[in-house]
Formats: sequence, C-alpha cells, structure tokens
Amino acid sequence: MHLHEEIQNYIKKSDQLQLNNRDELLSFISEQKEKWNSHSQLITLLNGEEAFYQDNYETALKNYIKVKEVPHSDFFCYRASACVSRQNQQLEKALQFAQKALSIYPENSFTKHLVTELQIHETPHSYENDFAKQFLLGKSEEMTDQEIAKERQEVQKSLIEERMTDSYLTDKLQAPLKSDYPLIHHIKEFEQRLADHFMTYLDLSESQRPHERCLYVLNGFPSEDAYLFSEQGRKSTGGYFFEWDGVGIAINPGHNFLKHFHEQGLTIRDIDCVIVTDSAPHTHTDLKEIYSLNYHLNCLDSKQHVIRYYLNHQVFQQEGCQLEPHFKEERNTVFSLDVFHDLSEDEAFPLHETIKMRYFSTTEKKDDPLGVIFELTRTSATGHPEVITIGLISQMGWSPLLAHHLSQCSIVIAGFGETNEEDCQCLQYPSNCLGYFGSFSLLEELTPQLVICTEFDGKKGDIRLEAVSQLRQEFLQANYTVRHTPIVIPMDQHGIINLHTQEICCYPDNTFTHATQVRIARSDGEFSELRYMSPSDLI
Repeated sequence: MHLHEEIQNYIKKSDQLQLNNRDELLSFISEQKEKWNSHSQLITLLNGEEAFYQDNYETALKNYIKVKEVPHSDFFCYRASACVSRQNQQLEKALQFAQKALSIYPENSFTKHLVTELQIHETPHSYENDFAKQFLLGKSEEMTDQEIAKERQEVQKSLIEERMTDSYLTDKLQAPLKSDYPLIHHIKEFEQRLADHFMTYLDLSESQRPHERCLYVLNGFPSEDAYLFSEQGRKSTGGYFFEWDGVGIAINPGHNFLKHFHEQGLTIRDIDCVIVTDSAPHTHTDLKEIYSLNYHLNCLDSKQHVIRYYLNHQVFQQEGCQLEPHFKEERNTVFSLDVFHDLSEDEAFPLHETIKMRYFSTTEKKDDPLGVIFELTRTSATGHPEVITIGLISQMGWSPLLAHHLSQCSIVIAGFGETNEEDCQCLQYPSNCLGYFGSFSLLEELTPQLVICTEFDGKKGDIRLEAVSQLRQEFLQANYTVRHTPIVIPMDQHGIINLHTQEICCYPDNTFTHATQVRIARSDGEFSELRYMSPSDLI
C-alpha cells in the first residue's frame, strides 16, 4: 500500500475514533507509531496528532509544519491553524482555515463540526472599528483622557497580537492566507502533477523488473550533433548496472546515467547498491540524483527502500556527508573504499549472500581509480555452488598488476578510453586508460572468456567497431596456438548481456543470443548506438 493511501486510511479511522472515545484514539495513534517507527516524518506527524487530540494545537501545528513531504500534510496544517485561530478569538480566520481543511477532506466529521460551529457565531467587528465608531459618534467625550489612552493601548495590543498570529501562521505554513492567487494556484497544480508522477513511478517500479542476472551497459555518446565540435561532447558517459539474485548494483553513475537507466525500463527501486570507483566528476554526476529521487519516493511509500553507497576515498570525503540518512534504516549506509597497501589481499565487501565485491588499486595513491571484482554465486544444475567472477576496469591505465588481480575473472569489463597512433601500434601505453595497447595486453595476459570494451571517449572519432575488430585479428595472429580465444565485443548504452549464459539481448525483438553468434553494427552512422543482431535476423 502506498503512503498516501495509508494516510487516507489513518485520517478516516482517527476521525471515527474521535467521535467515541479519545483514549481509544490515543491508543490507536500509539499503535500507528509502532507500525511506522522507521519513518521519521510519520512519527513527527503522529506526535502532532497526539498533541492535537489533547488540545495542544500550537504544538500540533509545529509538528505538522515539519512534515511537508508527507501526503495531505496541508489538511493537518489547516485544521490545526483553525483551532489555533479559534483559541485566539480569530473566528473569521479560523473559519477560513477550517474551510480549507474541509475542501481537502469534505467528509471529515471533526472539520465539518468545526466549520458549523464557527459559522453560527456572528463574525465580530474588529475592536479598533468599534472604538473608531464610538469616537466618531462623540461618545468619547464621556471618557476621561486616561480612559481614552488606556482604550487606545488595549486596541493597539489587540492589533499587535492579531498581526503576530497572522505572521506566525503565514510564515510557518509558508503559504499566503489567500489561496486564490493565480501564482499559488499554478504552484499547487504543479505540485499535484509532480505527486501524481511520483505515484505513477512507484506503480511502475512494482510492475517492472530488470532482466535476471544481466548487465546493462549505460555508457554512450551524446545524441546531439554538437559532438563534432567538442572533444568533451564526444565523450562516452553513463555507467553500469547489473542484477543478480534480486539485488541491483549501479556502478559509476555519471552524466546521463539515470536517463539511459530509465530508457531501459528500470526504476530507482531496482538499485540496492551504488559503487563509485573513481574521483573524476564524470563518474558520479548522477549520484546525488539517485539519492534525491529515492528520498522523495520513500516519503510517499510506507515501505522504505534503502540504498548503500560504496565510494572512492575522495568521493566519500567530498560527497559522503551529503548522503545523510533520513530514516532509521539508512544509518551506516555510506562506506569509503579505502586501500591499505600493507595487506596482501584485495579489500572486500559482501553486498549480498551471493555477491561479494573486492576492490584494488595498482598505484600507491588513495584517490586513484579502483578496479572492482564481483564474485557472483549461483547453484548449478547439479546442486553445487558455482562462482562467476567479473572484473571491471574504468579510467585505469595498464599495469602488470592487473593480470594478478583479474586472473580469476571469466568476464572483464574494460574501459577503453582514448587512443593515439603510438597506442594503436602498441608502442606506448596511455597513462589514464587502457587504450588499444592496454586492451591488447589484457587479452594476452588474462585470456578471459569474454571482454566487453566500453567507455570510448571519441577524441579520435567513433572507433568502437574498428578497434575491436583489430583487437580480435591481432590476438589471433599473435596467439594462434592458444586453445581458447576470448570473445571481444564493444558495448554501449542499451547493451544488455546475461552474465551467466553470456547471451546478448538482440534487436529488434529483444531475444537473447550467445555472444559468439551476435553481429554488431552502428544503428545510424558515426557515434550512433550499436545494434546487436542475431544471425537468424540476417540474410
């Protein structure tokens, strides 16, 4: 059940109870506190409810004001404001607030009774007007100067108290007392559309799930024509996401990550862990967007979705404090991927009972990019556990240590990066990425089952197919005696591969075909998306 439905049910139930037995109502509120104990804003709302039904209206209002993210919070604020105004003898203003509350929940008996009670009282004239009328009629001549001065002081005191009350309610509610302004109406309409959009998104997250045990490559070139004029505009950005046994792992959520992520039919509820391996800004541009979107959805859903963050040391220092917990379950969910070079083994985190993550560095610097290895466990057909080991290298230059760390990997996701003529001829390694020479060395040193080449930066044009084709040919020429030849494929946004079967999702009907059989082509010229096609769809 979504949070707005639970709030509606709560309002209906509490309204029924307040007609009969207030003790029973307070007991019901206590039960709701136990039920919603993980949701801090709901606890604040219920604290306000306890105060409200014990006639502590100002305390209730202060609590309601703090829970603007809770659905229908306006109802609670207007209802409490009406009671505060009534206590201060501001009957006309109390009626205005009560009517606003009633417009949100027309069947609420407490508010209906309050409106009726306020309507039967004659709206009083202001004390200042009575005094002015009395003065104009000449009745003030019957009063002494001291009595007139005292009367004026009483009027001024009443006016100051009234203005203070108006200011208090207006400032705290952060809304004008008149709700019919076009600007306010437009804002309210937008907020409603936004709330509806979030609810649709939540429904979508329940009806759609990612492909099981699949890797989604979300790196891709921009679609705009401006890429030709800017090296940065030709840079491949995005990140990675994979699902294993119901757990979703997002890796290096850079620029356009969420765009490509949502285009695949995925939602934020599919992400359980976020891993950032590099301190470069383009590797975590969408990190805060993931955090923010998940927070807004949690405010609308009674079931809290918790995301854990595993961040490169520098990113942890810069961004970690901004990923603060909003709910009890979110405590201790941000971790720093520190490297200790005095240890002989890679650092490790168990992400799930079937997912173990190890990470390593090939330099002595804490803030340099990290390599990550995932050990994914599954039960084989014979009932025995089987481990699939996957390595990911992003923004890392070639080092002989890579062969040591990745030696057990059957699948390697290799960030190709940039290249130049010396690199293409295997004369000199690039310093900050694998490039062509580093990718070729990786094939020779490791000979994994599958190498996925991605993160092409586009400085020398769209070389994805040409680079991979040359890698395949040169490896065969230099290693013709090797029994096993790795499968080497380029992959970018919308590329999906099953990590267990090594089958690729093919265009146009989304059927899965083994990587050895897939044919790859550009969809629409240079820098366009790659299409993965099954031989059965080709002549």
